[in-house]
Amino acid sequence: YVLDDYSGLREMTPLNLKKEGVLFKPRPAKWYVPRSKIGNTGADYYFAKNPEFGAVFTYHLSKSYETKKSIRQKKERGLNKSQKNVPFPGWDILEEEKNEKSAQILLTIHDSDGNLIRKIFKRARKGSARIAWDLRYPSNSPVRSSSSSRRGWGSYGGPMAIPGKYSANLHLVKEGNVSLLDGPIEFDVKPIREGVLKGISYEDYKSYLTKYNDLQNKISAVSDALRMSENKLNLIEIAVNRSSIQPGPINSKIYNIKKRMESIKLNLNGNSTKSEIGERNPPSMQGNLRVAGRGLTTTYGPTKLHERSLEIASSMLGKVESNIKELSKETLPSLEKEIKELGVPYIMGQGID
Repeated sequence: YVLDDYSGLREMTPLNLKKEGVLFKPRPAKWYVPRSKIGNTGADYYFAKNPEFGAVFTYHLSKSYETKKSIRQKKERGLNKSQKNVPFPGWDILEEEKNEKSAQILLTIHDSDGNLIRKIFKRARKGSARIAWDLRYPSNSPVRSSSSSRRGWGSYGGPMAIPGKYSANLHLVKEGNVSLLDGPIEFDVKPIREGVLKGISYEDYKSYLTKYNDLQNKISAVSDALRMSENKLNLIEIAVNRSSIQPGPINSKIYNIKKRMESIKLNLNGNSTKSEIGERNPPSMQGNLRVAGRGLTTTYGPTKLHERSLEIASSMLGKVESNIKELSKETLPSLEKEIKELGVPYIMGQGID
């Protein structure tokens, strides 16, 4: 066995181990961008797992946080072993067990000003264990129903945090209640080396991150508004075709709104026909935002190219934002109200009267 970090052992006193939960002070975290040079070796070689990257915390829990299901199953195993009858718990008990959530440990990371910048969850189990912060801010990617299938920052956290002093708190999350177990514990994040080229200051990095996040939120809202407007118009068209509304003016309205949407999409994403066969489009708003985001993935920080890409994305947003807002807030609601009064089938999202 290799014990790569035994610093927690120094604080494992009988008094600490009796506490419900204790968080031990970690070593200074090494700040760098981890990468792999292994490539695809198939089954040819064996590679041992590297130590956890980031700020690694050791903690100890003195209590067991078993679920009702695990407690019942433990009793049933004992009855089986003794060859005794195992009673049926009842449908209500099984339903309650099904909906029960396991207790979790919550590690909160705070910056030097006390601002909470990251939450990390792990199932609560009795004994000593470790939990790590990957030295990243939370992802600012839009939260959508399909987020679990997305790659990128949404899957492993957000932009890199800057070196400096931080603190951590250990919490228990159980049955909807959050209780503080230990903390704050202070620790340092330190660069492993000075870069040959001097990047931007940490304060400028934080300022750029704020601008990027604000713009990303606005672009996400506008993109979603356009996508939802498209879906709503398709549903409206289906409802009109099923209804007894006389064809004519209402069909022209739907057609004209569709043309407006196509024009907006062309400005946002470029020519879709070109994209289908691999022809290049002029850089889109989302494309410029992606380039701007790459400035948050290195220890150097954003360059003038990244800053310029952020400006271009913001400018492109300004040209379409008012059109999409008018479309989603006025044009479509007005059309939906009109056809509803004319007697069409229920359309998803109309709510309860």
